[in-house]
Amino acid sequence: MTRVHSWEVRDRAETFYVTEGMCIPQIAALLGISASVVTKWSSVSKWAELRREYRHSLAEIRRNTTRLRQRLVEKALESLDPHLVNAVARMETTAARERAGDAPSFACTPDEGKRDIETPAQAAEALREAVERKLNILLGQPDAVSLKAVKELIAAIRLLESMKTVQPAETPASESSGLSSDTADQIRRKILGLREEG
Repeated sequence: MTRVHSWEVRDRAETFYVTEGMCIPQIAALLGISASVVTKWSSVSKWAELRREYRHSLAEIRRNTTRLRQRLVEKALESLDPHLVNAVARMETTAARERAGDAPSFACTPDEGKRDIETPAQAAEALREAVERKLNILLGQPDAVSLKAVKELIAAIRLLESMKTVQPAETPASESSGLSSDTADQIRRKILGLREEG
C-alpha cells in the first residue's frame, strides 16, 4: 500500500532541494521517506528548474547589492555626509558577516549595536571601526583576500584619511576653554574674600 505524505513534508523536501541545495538521498534520509518518492516529487514539480531560478535570483541580488555598495561608497566619498558614511559602515559590516558565514539569513540586519551618528567625527570613527573589522576578517581568512577586497579597503582608508583632513581635530578635555582648577580656586577666594596664603 502506498503511503500518503502530508503537504508539509513535501514542501520541506522542496525547500531542502531548491534553497538549501541538498541532494535527493540526503532529503529522503532527513525526512525518513524513500528516495524514489522524493525523486517523483522533484520531477513533477520541476525542482531542478526552480533551483536554477533560485540560484540565478541570488546571483542577481549579489550583483545589485555590489552595485549599490559601490554607488553608496562613491556618494559618501563625494559628500562626506555622516549619515552616508554610517550607511557605508553598516553595509560593509553586513558584507563582512556574509563572507564570514555568520550573516543573518535576511537582507535586513538587526538594530542591535546601532548608534546615531550626528557629527563628522562620529562618522569617521564608525568608518574606522568598519574598516578595522573588515581588515581583521581578511587577515583571519587569507583565502578571502582578493584584489577587489584590497581595493575596497584602500578606498575606505582613503575616505577615512580625507575625513581626518577635512574635519578639525576635536579638542581634548584637558585643552578645553573652561576654567582651570587654579583659576576657579582664585575666583572662589576673591568672591569669599579670602586671601591667598603665602
